[in-house]
Amino acid sequence: MQYLAELQISKAAFGLGGNSSVRLLARNTGENVWQPITNEQVLPVQDAAQVKEFKDGQMVIAEITGSNQVQSVQDASKKIVNILQAFRDRKININPPKKKSSSGSNLLIFRAKSCIGVSRN
Repeated sequence: MQYLAELQISKAAFGLGGNSSVRLLARNTGENVWQPITNEQVLPVQDAAQVKEFKDGQMVIAEITGSNQVQSVQDASKKIVNILQAFRDRKININPPKKKSSSGSNLLIFRAKSCIGVSRN
């Protein structure tokens, strides 16, 4: 099962070793459908190599097994932007504006991209 999670990395003294874990924030229940996690759940990352390229506090997509083991971890930046764009597109289609202006939704996407460090292309 896929989860949106916050990566938590604690470094040991002198940069040796340390522990990594994911704090689950939301569960993917369908295409662009995410259910918030109401009870805080933190799972250890057993394989440190899975998170060596990431930073503490980074948003990630964690694949979690049925026995609550972290199977894989990947960057969530593109996924978050895609979710926001899908939300924006659905919202515009459901409630079309009286004037043709999408500056508000574009601002939301711009802010999301700038918060997660995606370049403006």
